[in-house]
Parts: sequence; structure tokens; C-alpha cells
Amino acid sequence: MVSTIRWVLAGAALFCASAATFACNALLDNQAGTLLVDGGDDGGTSAASDDADTAATGACPTGTKSCFGTCVDVLHWEFGCTDLTTCNACSFDHATAFQSCPSGACGLQTCNTGYADCNADASDGCEANLTEFSSCGVCGKSCSGSTPFCVPVDGGYGCSINCPLTTCGTNCVDVKTSLDNCGGCGARCTVTGGTPSCTNGTCSRTCAPSTHLCSAGGGAYSCASDLDTAHCGASCVDCNAAGPPLAAHQVRACTGGACAVGCAPGWADCDQNAGNGCETDLTRDEQSCGACGHDCGRHEVCCRSKCQPDFVVCH
Repeated sequence: MVSTIRWVLAGAALFCASAATFACNALLDNQAGTLLVDGGDDGGTSAASDDADTAATGACPTGTKSCFGTCVDVLHWEFGCTDLTTCNACSFDHATAFQSCPSGACGLQTCNTGYADCNADASDGCEANLTEFSSCGVCGKSCSGSTPFCVPVDGGYGCSINCPLTTCGTNCVDVKTSLDNCGGCGARCTVTGGTPSCTNGTCSRTCAPSTHLCSAGGGAYSCASDLDTAHCGASCVDCNAAGPPLAAHQVRACTGGACAVGCAPGWADCDQNAGNGCETDLTRDEQSCGACGHDCGRHEVCCRSKCQPDFVVCH
């Protein structure tokens, strides 16, 4: 590893610029001192890149992100994979998302029955309704002229002169199964982050594992994470609006469907005294490095929750 290394001695300073670590140590005859690693070609594990990762994920270790007061794996689809702007489960309109993170990101797996991704843009899901006249049965097929209606034909859809079902605007729909007209024209059956279905004109909504259904009012629904402090448990309670005052480094939490108090990422209540909150910094405490009671050995320091040789200066 090529790095910029500074060697500090009592009464004198020797500077080795852009020298190999072993060469600089040999030059200094292995004298005791302080080694500062400021950067270099180390395969992406330099202090600078670690700091960037830490900043991007809050106080959480590299490869994780902060969600609802805890650190979660960035390759977890139930928390939006590597998207640092959300902690919601991967979801797409009128489609099923992969329950994994293909290439590190959320991925669209299949379109719901009767829908297609005609514009090949996963960001708007499966946007084309194959039961409507503008994309009847397949992408790009439009009904017009003497056959203006898109109707069920032999297990699919085709253009017809008449509408044997219910006419909703310019579309011929089955209000018993239509997600956009469930039970009647304009009665949309939707759920953010989940799967809606219309059976015999009645809308139902299904959420993925580790999520639960919450109403947003006005007929809108969404599937919230079981850890979501703003929608905790089956009653979707907002833990942030209730509860006792928080002590140092404490955060609201949703555990087992009930509001609770936990520690912010990187902190812990090692003395089991709720009065002083989460008093221990697991990223730097040498007696509790990474976990309560994990004592770094002799000639070691705690740097980013890991015990390191004491000649390393943790930035």
C-alpha cells in the first residue's frame, strides 16, 4: 500500500511522502512513534473512503444504513436495498418486486395480471393497463374506429364493436376484477408497497413479510415496515408523537408491534442505567468496542467499532 506517512518523534519531525509503509519503517529503524494513514491505493479501504461510507450511512458501519433507529443491511429488499433516501420495502406500481437486491438495487420481477411495462422503465412500474383501449392485450395495440372497446377474448383482450361489461369512460371493464374500477367506475384498489386485488368487486390488500397495512386516510393505504416508528404495530401508532422524554443518544423504536426506546446506531446502554441514556460510544470506547464489554487488548485502540493497533490514528 502506497500512502503518505508522517512520523512524529520527540524534538524532531521526519516526513516520508508517498513512500511504501515498510520502506518508511525500515528507514526509521522501527522506532516507536505515531503512524497516520492519510490515503492511498488500498482497494477502497482507506480512512477517507471509510469516512465517506460512514457519512453516507449515518452512524452505521459500511454496508449498512440507518433505518428506524437501527442499522440494517443495504442489501435488504425490505428496507429499499442501497437507496439511502428510503427505508421502505422495494415496490413498483402494478408489479411484484424481487425479494432480493439484484445488482444492489430494487428490481422489478413480474407485472401484475393485466399490466405490462411497455415503456421499459422500471421507475414507473408496469404502467400499461392491457384491458384499456390504448394498449389492448399487448403493448402498442390501440382500439379505435368501428371497434373502440377492449374486451376479454379467449383468455386475453381484443378490440370489439360492443362492450358486454361496464363502460367506464372510453374503457370496457369488469368491475368485479378491475383494480382501477373495483366495484364501480373510478373506485381504485391500490396499496403502496403491497399487492392489491379486486375479487367480486371488493378490494383487498396484501403486505410482504415484515411489513403491515396502514391507512393514510382518504382511501389510501400503504405497507409499513414492522420497525417503522411512525406506523408502529397493527394500529399504526406514531411513536414519535408519544412517549417519555429521551435521554442521551436514545431513539424511538418499534419492537414487536409496540413503541419502545432504543439506542442510536453506534451507542449502547452498557451500564443498564436508563437515567443516563445510551452512554457508551461503541465506535471508540476501548472497554466496549463494537459491543458492551468487548475490551480491546494491550496496545490497541477502538476505531470505528473495531480494535486496531495503537499506532493507528482514527479519524
